[in-house]
Amino acid sequence: MMEVQGLPYLPGAACGVLTDSHAGGDAVLLLDGSALPLRFASAPAGILVVDGAPLSHALIGLRQFGAPIVLLERAQTAGFKLGARVHLDGATGRVR
Repeated sequence: MMEVQGLPYLPGAACGVLTDSHAGGDAVLLLDGSALPLRFASAPAGILVVDGAPLSHALIGLRQFGAPIVLLERAQTAGFKLGARVHLDGATGRVR
């Protein structure tokens, strides 16, 4: 099992399928910090943001969905596979 330590951003825990496009309530989104969406049809289970600026308007805006958020560096996502189940903890920043 792979585990990485990111920067906690919005507390909460989520488990779901890792995706780079919103695909339902059990999706854990893997998003590029330079191109964050401003809205979703429905809130994802969790959000992982790669190379995101913590005080950017877009990242602050993601908080409105109430989903736990963890910030990661690009190198930390090298072993991630879309479609895999992941668990993230927005309070500690752990992703596995």
